[in-house]
Parts: sequence; structure tokens; C-alpha cells
Amino acid sequence: MAFEEFWKLITLLGGLEIWVAIIFAILAVYAIVPKSKKHRIASLAFILISSIIVSTVVAELLKTSLKISRPCVGSIDCPSGYSFPSGHAARIFTLAAVIALSIRDFRTKFAFLILAILVSISRVALNYHTYADIIAGALVGILIAYLANLSYKRVSSLKTFKTIIS
Repeated sequence: MAFEEFWKLITLLGGLEIWVAIIFAILAVYAIVPKSKKHRIASLAFILISSIIVSTVVAELLKTSLKISRPCVGSIDCPSGYSFPSGHAARIFTLAAVIALSIRDFRTKFAFLILAILVSISRVALNYHTYADIIAGALVGILIAYLANLSYKRVSSLKTFKTIIS
């Protein structure tokens, strides 16, 4: 039973509710940091927030299009909605990919990768998803983070964008 409680705690880190709170926290930090640090936070916030939103939307669109049932259908604590791909895996791997693309420190990158793997495995351990669901979710998250990072680099080179975030 203690093991199930561990997985329930870990799985919260990929939940949409947590990500809404994280987005508001990022915006609050941006509002209070010194001007000299705003550009770095703005770039990370733009990439992270946009990729979290897009990866969540893509995962939900795929779920409603494919209509693949969860492995726990019929259980009392089975989440509603469809299974493929995992939105939790998409969001947490989006975070891990944004960190990997934005931060140089290997230990930080590795820690976020381990966190992403644990959150994703929690979804299988709780019987909410299959391995295919979490792998697909991870791929969605990584791809969206990569594309958001690439887009940001192109847009940030524009003079108008630099003026907006300064």
C-alpha cells in the first residue's frame, strides 16, 4: 500500500492542476525579479509555458481522436477520459526537454530526466496508462519542447520581440 501512495504522490507532478500553478508561479517570479534577469526568465518562461500548453492540447486532441480506453476502465479510481497518449508524460517530458535545451548543468538535466521517467512510470504503476501511452506522451512532449525552443530562437532574433520582453 505504501508503494501505491508513493506513485500517487509522484503522479501529481504531471497533473494539469500543478502546471497551472507552476505557470502562475513563473509569471509571479518574472514580475519581481530585477530587470537584469528578466530576459533569461522571459525566454525560459516563453518556451516552457508555450510548450506545456501546446503539448497538453496535442495530447488531448490525440486522445479524443483515437479514443483508446484506459487499462483501468471499470475500476473505482480510474480517471475519466481516454488513455493514448499520456498527458502527464507529455507535460513532464516537455519540462525535462526544455531544461535539457536551456541549462548546461548535466546533473540538473539528469535529475529532470529521472523525474520525467518516474512520473511516467507512476501512470503505468497506477494502471492509468500502458507503456505505449507514456512513450507516445514523452515523444509529444519532447517534440513540442524542441519546436518551441527552435521557434523562440528564431523569434527572439527579431528586434520587435526583443523590445517586448525588455
